[in-house]
Amino acid sequence: MEKERRTYGWAGTLKSFLETPKSVVEEHLINHISSLFGHGASSLQISAWEEEIELLRVSFRDLTISRQDALDWSVVFEYELPLEGGRRPDVIVLTPDNLIVLEFKQDENLTRAAVEQVAAYCRDLAEYHSESHDLKVSPVIIPTRTKDVRVNSENVIAISPNLLASELDKLPTGAVPNLDGWLSGVYAPLPTLIAAAKMIFNNERLPAIKRAESLGVWDAVKKLREITLEAKNRNLRAMAFVSGVPGAGKTLVGLQFVHEESAEDINSVFLSGNGPLVDVLSGALKSTVFVKDLHGFIKSHGMTLKIPKQHVIVFDEAQRAWDSGHMLN
Repeated sequence: MEKERRTYGWAGTLKSFLETPKSVVEEHLINHISSLFGHGASSLQISAWEEEIELLRVSFRDLTISRQDALDWSVVFEYELPLEGGRRPDVIVLTPDNLIVLEFKQDENLTRAAVEQVAAYCRDLAEYHSESHDLKVSPVIIPTRTKDVRVNSENVIAISPNLLASELDKLPTGAVPNLDGWLSGVYAPLPTLIAAAKMIFNNERLPAIKRAESLGVWDAVKKLREITLEAKNRNLRAMAFVSGVPGAGKTLVGLQFVHEESAEDINSVFLSGNGPLVDVLSGALKSTVFVKDLHGFIKSHGMTLKIPKQHVIVFDEAQRAWDSGHMLN
């Protein structure tokens, strides 16, 4: 049986991180990038990892001298956010009731792009990662070319490497989230986000796609829901193909079907390989709850062999969802 691909570079307790040779951690990170993108890491990326590892070893060593309980905290390198096509925070630290996202920047200046990047990572983890909903998620930027600097910008802390240990030392004590459990987390939007997206879908004027008036649209949605109900009641799997001329309303059928099949546990998803369409629909719905990028879905499930949580999956322009060999390529 094919081995499941890991969705992170290296992970372990702070104790195991301090005891593991740097070369071993680097090898894991390089292999992870190769499995994700099909090519090796650049020399610049490897150099950045070497710097991150050394800085963290110094910081964690100083931290654990003052508080032994931190040895049981966990650190995760290059974790792939579920269904995000390979977007990865540099480092995640799991502490009692807290999740710290560390983003390293080989720079002296704090840029808006860096602030927005780490804030987005934290938002996605807090709102869409099943094992992070109950944790306080905090964004931290490490400008590696600075010393004795601590700046708070839009709730994002930028802190020099030499101050990281003292910053982490302020965190409370308590039980640390189980690392294996956290790593097995899945895409799971908060119920409030699902409710908001459903309300917007019902009440807001979406792009021209929702104004399609093809006579067959609502009949098609009704038929698809009948097929889904039968499959559920009989414990079957079903595949349905929706065809029609351009502009007939096929995409609308898929969106409406996914919307109507979505309960609070978000058991349906609309996938599209059309990036601009995903952007427009996500912007109109003010979330990515129902609409996801096809390629990100493939990376999260097709390449890791993880079974999707969703029971209803709609492929828009299904010709983009080729056989397993082509998708892997």
